[in-house]
Amino acid sequence: MNNISYIDFILEKERCREDKDNIFCTGISDREFINFAIKYLLGDDWYVIDPLGDSQIIQIALEEILKKYSKKFKKELADKRKKKEKPKLTEDEKVILRNLPKEYKWVARDTANYMYLFKNKPIKNTWMWDGAGATNFMFHNLFQFIEWEDEEPYLIEDLLKGEEK
Repeated sequence: MNNISYIDFILEKERCREDKDNIFCTGISDREFINFAIKYLLGDDWYVIDPLGDSQIIQIALEEILKKYSKKFKKELADKRKKKEKPKLTEDEKVILRNLPKEYKWVARDTANYMYLFKNKPIKNTWMWDGAGATNFMFHNLFQFIEWEDEEPYLIEDLLKGEEK
């Protein structure tokens, strides 16, 4: 489907149809729609290298398409960032953060909802936070305020500021 236009895509579907006398459009499958939308809107060079399932890849693609083309989605993200306050940690979360090895300074969540600790501030790419000294953080069910949609990772020191011991 290299750089195929929508018109060419549909004409090819019509050319291959068996019921040539049918006056209605051929229609496309869910999979054809997804593949066409990704290639057409994100380009032939868009891909995911992480071993994710189809539904996760589709979600990532949808978010990328919305970020690229939807003013409404961009406004939703901006509004959400404005509303985000300093999170209130649970007692369990406080204990966990206080007892982490001190070399881990940052925490973030990826598109698959997994959390990672980082020694250095990571950079957000298409589907994960990329940074040296990363390790899996096994408390995915906690720290629900940490989301993939966050523009920046959380500095652990800042999360603990003002929390009584």
